[in-house]
Amino acid sequence: MNRNTTKSMVTAVVSAASFMFALSVTAEITPAIEMPAQAARQVAEANIDQRADFTKSIVTKAIAKNPTIAPALVSAIAKGSPEMAVVAAVAAVIQEPKQIAAITKAAVAAAPSLAGKIVAAICKQFPAKYNLIANAAFEAAPEARTTILDAVSTTVTAAKTSVVLPPPTTGGSFTPVLGAPASKSRTDTEVVAPGGGRSYDGA
Repeated sequence: MNRNTTKSMVTAVVSAASFMFALSVTAEITPAIEMPAQAARQVAEANIDQRADFTKSIVTKAIAKNPTIAPALVSAIAKGSPEMAVVAAVAAVIQEPKQIAAITKAAVAAAPSLAGKIVAAICKQFPAKYNLIANAAFEAAPEARTTILDAVSTTVTAAKTSVVLPPPTTGGSFTPVLGAPASKSRTDTEVVAPGGGRSYDGA
């Protein structure tokens, strides 16, 4: 092993150790209200090669200390480092599955262009919750409706025939696939077979 290789290895170890120390300090002494911003800043400053692992670690440690900050933590990290939105969201829902809807919504709202990837990654961890995940994502980014549906249907087999998002809340009257126009309102939801759905004529 030559001197340059040894030096590079030592540098990498020292760098990793310093980030783990910073992570530990952040999780232990930072007040809960300041944790999301502090964590987001540290993630953004982390070495690109270590950023994903660092994000997982800091999210896990922070939520273990204070579960209530999970959505805010994910939102802050996703806004500061959009490429870490999926990593942060998955780490958070694994740590705090009871907040899966709030965490999904926070992640998608902070990084709407990644809605599909966020939804797909969370659905892989909790396939039985796909409808909850999809609806939370839709609330955060209604414009990503098609992307969200595609992400769910390609990730969870059962979702191909049952995932349903709320219909548009604006526009004119509409006619359901089956039944008279007056038999449904815009707030109703309905499970349909693949290829089915409502036909909207909203002006």
